[in-house]
Amino acid sequence: MDILSYILGMKAGEKASGDSGSSGNVNTGEVKMYSKSFEATAKQMEVEHIAGEVPDILAITIADIPTSGVVFMALGFSQALVEKLGEEYVNEVTFLAASGGAMRISSNVGIDMPQTQSLYINCGGIRDVTDKKFTIGGSQYGLNVGDYYIYRAICGLV
Repeated sequence: MDILSYILGMKAGEKASGDSGSSGNVNTGEVKMYSKSFEATAKQMEVEHIAGEVPDILAITIADIPTSGVVFMALGFSQALVEKLGEEYVNEVTFLAASGGAMRISSNVGIDMPQTQSLYINCGGIRDVTDKKFTIGGSQYGLNVGDYYIYRAICGLV
């Protein structure tokens, strides 16, 4: 059973109904998903999102082929979702290391809570999430300036 099926009480293979919006938004009753691209203008950025609430799940991916030292995928869970599901559902940031290969740093603090793990911050994990914005990228591993990223925000799970 996948995470959304567990939370929504759906059976495997069952689909939620909803309407697609013109900007890539899907509304499935109480559960909503928002998706939007943004251009990286700095290695570390504060990005405004369109959800209007703190997302329960926030996923960010690069739209291009990543290079060394660049964040190419980040996944974060709100503190409410971490508490509901347990700490095995942690926030992760994945980047290409300077020496080659992908590396992953994790944190079990919700993306909407104060982040105290300096390695997670320096490596660019999702943090400082509010109903209007989030921070992504870090001083050690960050966004690739000039490339486009896509965020997907899922709300209404808890």
